[in-house]
Amino acid sequence: MESHMQVATPSTEAPVSLANVEQLLEMPLLDLVFAAAAVHREHHDPARVQCSQLLSIKTGGCPEDCGYCSQSAHHKTPVEREPLLDVETVLTEARAAKENGADRFCMGAAWREAKSGEEFDRVLAMVRGVKELGLEACATLGMVNKQQAEKLEQAGLDYYNHNLDTGRSHYSEVITTRTYDDRLDTLKNVRQAGMKVCSGGILGLGEQTKGRAELLFELANLDPPPESVPINTLVQVEGTPFAKAENVDWTDLVRAVAAARILMPNSVVRLSAGRTEMDDSAQAMCFLAGANSMFIGDELLTTPNPSPSSDAALLELEKAKVRVQELQQQLASAAAEQEAAATAAAASAAAATAATMDFCKSVEDASTDELPSLEVPEGRMLSACEELFCLLDRWQNAGAVIPFTFTDLRQQSSISHEVDELVRTLLGKTWVHWFPSQGPISDLVLPRQAVWFMYQALN
Repeated sequence: MESHMQVATPSTEAPVSLANVEQLLEMPLLDLVFAAAAVHREHHDPARVQCSQLLSIKTGGCPEDCGYCSQSAHHKTPVEREPLLDVETVLTEARAAKENGADRFCMGAAWREAKSGEEFDRVLAMVRGVKELGLEACATLGMVNKQQAEKLEQAGLDYYNHNLDTGRSHYSEVITTRTYDDRLDTLKNVRQAGMKVCSGGILGLGEQTKGRAELLFELANLDPPPESVPINTLVQVEGTPFAKAENVDWTDLVRAVAAARILMPNSVVRLSAGRTEMDDSAQAMCFLAGANSMFIGDELLTTPNPSPSSDAALLELEKAKVRVQELQQQLASAAAEQEAAATAAAASAAAATAATMDFCKSVEDASTDELPSLEVPEGRMLSACEELFCLLDRWQNAGAVIPFTFTDLRQQSSISHEVDELVRTLLGKTWVHWFPSQGPISDLVLPRQAVWFMYQALN
């Protein structure tokens, strides 16, 4: 059976095909997460999670019929229509967001399209005020034309959000008052004005895997891809056509995040709406798979968001996990260095042993007068041999076979490691006839003549 890891991931240097994306989404989950995590660590700091806060600056009454949206005038939902906020109210919220850890402030207005005039000018003032606070500024105002996009850029807007929502083939099941190409045209106007693009979609709108693949396919083939890619899961709102839609399985969200990371390696992938239905483990898996941004604050436009305290705990958990992974990598590196050093030492010892064994073969039938010279890279064998010989010479007369066991040698020797190495070398086939005992090495009896031959050769 072929390994699942042999499934190829598409190259991000060439246009991505729909088949490539479908193949990614169908990979075994852990294989996909593993591949995405590698891409993520190659292009991003795994310890950094970008935090944005989103504020509804104009709520309800939108003429669009988006089937998931609580702000559509076509649906009877609990959301009440509210006018555009004043500039100071928005900046007060932006200051609070910054104090709570946000580095980007996003402003959303429930408009089909931005209309030039006093309200649009007020939004421009909001953008300038947010920038003066030292925050990145993002806005989502519906469709914008080229002139409006240019004015937003001149005011200092960093990102413009305009989601594609879903795949092209499923789009008409979600919205009928705006075409798919209308959305792409707005993204084109934003890009040409010099702003960064924020665009993603929503899982759980009744789409199948093909619809999700089409969404990622469209995003990945934008030139360049969006700098920010929000991945939402549907928040069911009473009164909307999707109020009774099935919940998205957490593994499907992880797959979408992982595929987005592989397809758009340089983009920031954001966990957006729907996090209240996920536990910390599922969110952590998304971060492992490549998500590196999230919305903080109690509310996303009109839908709930995890509390700041739970987000803070999650972020601390993620930082701890990253630190543990870094320590594991450091330990693995140190172990590899130690293993390399041990391998080098073993190779050196093996070379010395091989040289000794070559000598042993040459003196099997030789007398001491015929011993050849032998060069040994290190002095360890010679030191051990010399010590053994001195011990034997001190105890017995020359030429006598001494009942002197290996255990005795270890007790007498100050360099037991080298003695071990020497004795084990002597156990080679060419020396075996010198040993009366064939029992355990601890009971091995060493003939003095064997040590004498070794000493003469190595000295």
